[in-house]
Amino acid sequence: MRNRLIQLIHVAKRELSLDEELYRSVLKELTDKTSCSKMNMDELKQVLEHFKAVGFTIKKKSVAKRAIPKSNRSVSPESGKIRAIWITMHQQGFVRDSSEQALDNYISRMLNRKKLGGNISFHCQFLNSSQAVKVLEILKNWHKRELIKWLNEKWQALRFHQRFNSLNHCVAALSGTEPSKESYQNICFIVSLRRDSLTL
Repeated sequence: MRNRLIQLIHVAKRELSLDEELYRSVLKELTDKTSCSKMNMDELKQVLEHFKAVGFTIKKKSVAKRAIPKSNRSVSPESGKIRAIWITMHQQGFVRDSSEQALDNYISRMLNRKKLGGNISFHCQFLNSSQAVKVLEILKNWHKRELIKWLNEKWQALRFHQRFNSLNHCVAALSGTEPSKESYQNICFIVSLRRDSLTL
């Protein structure tokens, strides 16, 4: 059981795209330890539950191939990123409804907004690569604007993560106005880490 928890935490680190420094700092913040090997079972469970709360999902083992109908249509890799950002925005309080239907409604509005005449319904899982890239960029930009607005409002109370020197540093990283080693992904993750201590 212990080895399984450690394995899942390492998978979560990879799937959440956490660099080594950020990963260690999260472990330290949650358990006051920087390595899974030094944690007890309760601490390991706490870390895993936190990673699940910020978007990590444990994939179930697939059943026999003959039981799974195959789709002729491939799902674009961007579709998974779109879903992940949508869920993250819901967890951070920027989106009221995290359901698949709400996401599809949003996608349909974005892809139809410059068209005249009847609207077409779009579904995340059936977007072609060009559509998915367009929606992903629109959604990321919306999320960045919401993060910047929230950071401006909450900075003093946030006691923000030690990796960020200032509000201007975070805003610049999100808006792309200056080179930064910090990624949009890292800032999103750290804001999620803090969301329980402040009302969004």
